[in-house]
Amino acid sequence: MKEIKLLRLKLENFKACASRTFEFNGRDAAIYGANGSGKTTLYNALTWLLFDKVAGDDGTVMTAPDIKPNGADGEVADHTAISSVEAAFSVDDGTVTLRREYKEVWEAKRGSAEKTMNGHTSLYYWNGVPVQQKDFKERLSATIASEDLFWALSNVLWFVKGMSWQSRRAMLADVCGLQSDAEILSANAERFPGLAEAMSGLPLPDFRKKVDTDKTKLGRARDAYPARLDEIRKTIHQYDETDFDALRSAREAKDAEIRAKTDELSRLDNGTIIGEKRNELQGVRNRARTLELENQEYRQSQTPPPDNRRPELEKNLRERKGALSSAEVRAEDERDLIGRCESQIEALRTECRAVNGELQKIKAETFTETNCPTCGQPLPPDAQEKARQQFERDRKRRYDAGKKRKADLTARANEIKTMIAAAQKRLDEAVAAAEAEKGKIAELSAALDSLPAAQTRIVSDLSNYAADTAAYNRQIGALQAEIDKLQEESAASRNALTQEIARLSAEKARLDEQIAEEKVLENYRTREAELLESMANAAEEIATLEKWRDMVDEFTRFKAQAIEDSVNGHFRTVRFKLFQPQVNGGLKECCDAYVGGGRLDHGLNTGAEYNAGIDVIDALSKHYGVRVPLFIDGAESVSELLPIDTQVIRLVVSRDDKQLRLEVI
Repeated sequence: MKEIKLLRLKLENFKACASRTFEFNGRDAAIYGANGSGKTTLYNALTWLLFDKVAGDDGTVMTAPDIKPNGADGEVADHTAISSVEAAFSVDDGTVTLRREYKEVWEAKRGSAEKTMNGHTSLYYWNGVPVQQKDFKERLSATIASEDLFWALSNVLWFVKGMSWQSRRAMLADVCGLQSDAEILSANAERFPGLAEAMSGLPLPDFRKKVDTDKTKLGRARDAYPARLDEIRKTIHQYDETDFDALRSAREAKDAEIRAKTDELSRLDNGTIIGEKRNELQGVRNRARTLELENQEYRQSQTPPPDNRRPELEKNLRERKGALSSAEVRAEDERDLIGRCESQIEALRTECRAVNGELQKIKAETFTETNCPTCGQPLPPDAQEKARQQFERDRKRRYDAGKKRKADLTARANEIKTMIAAAQKRLDEAVAAAEAEKGKIAELSAALDSLPAAQTRIVSDLSNYAADTAAYNRQIGALQAEIDKLQEESAASRNALTQEIARLSAEKARLDEQIAEEKVLENYRTREAELLESMANAAEEIATLEKWRDMVDEFTRFKAQAIEDSVNGHFRTVRFKLFQPQVNGGLKECCDAYVGGGRLDHGLNTGAEYNAGIDVIDALSKHYGVRVPLFIDGAESVSELLPIDTQVIRLVVSRDDKQLRLEVI
């Protein structure tokens, strides 16, 4: 047992005390004084030194109190005064001296000679050696006691009035070793067989709630089983004549048709035949251009000497006109391609609008099957809810199939839009090239016009130039006519194929919806078996829950009595009530102290309160192995204090003692 005794307490400029030293020498003592003479200040000075707190009249504490001496006007009497408290303790066989000094800090701001107060500072000393506050508190806790424990052992009202009931209960649990539910059950396993395992680590109140909730749910389910089973069997009967294998075969056939039509549409979209015709047309145009260039070279060979610029300009002009013709042909090809793509997009838009219409119809559908299809009577709420859920699942499947078709149409449209964007880019390039060639042609024409008139010459063409050129022009016209016809036929075929694919996809979606019902049927059959099993088990489970509920109530009463008996065995006069019975049969935790049937914080006389506090302090000291000086303020109100083996300092009101008088016992 660690014995902490107060040897000396010295105060300087602490509240109303200018300077005073009290020599206790580790013995019991009584300090006499009239009201307002400073008796309570002694205990406040000690706790301020140790913890920067002072005790209130109701056993509570106040943090960071104002301890500076004040004048008659209520203001600080001396701003230069240093307030200090020094205490010497005997700790077992040694001595520890603690000191704290507190003063105002005055500083002159930059650029001013006048000083102003800038807060306060504290200096701490351990056996005369200055230490930091952190070090001071750590040594104090290790050498004397922790702050919470010191308050509980030095203040007779602290345990009952200064602590919350939760903290008070926690300290009792530490001192008295309050048993947990698991420990009580383990010690009384024969009386409450199987309860610990059933609780599975849940607190007792939670287990009670769980048992009651489970019992209520099981009872409701048991009563609802027959109606639910009847509805499930009616639903199963609806599928008795459905041939799901035939539905799957039909769906596979639709898949094959869709793939064939899609492949055909892909070939058509790729424009294989039209592409070949365009390539053939471009080849004829290239040959015609080659013939024209050869004829130009032939005619140029018949020109005058090279010092004349006209032949060169004429050659360049012919080349630029040929380049212009080629650019215009490319531009026309791209316009044709854009037109075909836009026709495809318009067809896709038409189909997409149709799909949107179907989706809107599906969204607008509402559940109306609230009556039994067999007898026409209104369905029970559970059956209506199941029918509504089935309706929502059916509607969702059809809606999802429509959304998927819409997404496919959108994806195809986006692909075609990408083709249009690429074709538009090539068209813009061809148009720009044609405009550039026109500018060059204008420049060359102007240059030729500015030259002096050339001598008249007879220049002839190649012998076969006229005939071959006419033949090429006929081929070009025939090929262009074929391409125009193919494009017109391709648009009609594409629209027909797109509509056919949409029709087949809708039929396949309907087959998918019907096939999906097979899974619904399996789920209903599984649910039927589960309900039959649940009906067989419900009664047994409810009986088990009722057994646990009765055992919980019995254990609750047993636990409350056992714990309170265990705690109260540690005290001489005080009795603690740790549980309050509830209307639902449970217990609510509390921590109320009683003496002779009266509750400590509900108007007991001072003597009963103080002796109850001494009883508690004695038990706490024995458990924690430490005794500290016990201050009893207002000791004149108690005729006889409960004996305790610790240093007791009584603060007694004495009308005749205007100054504090120390009497060591």
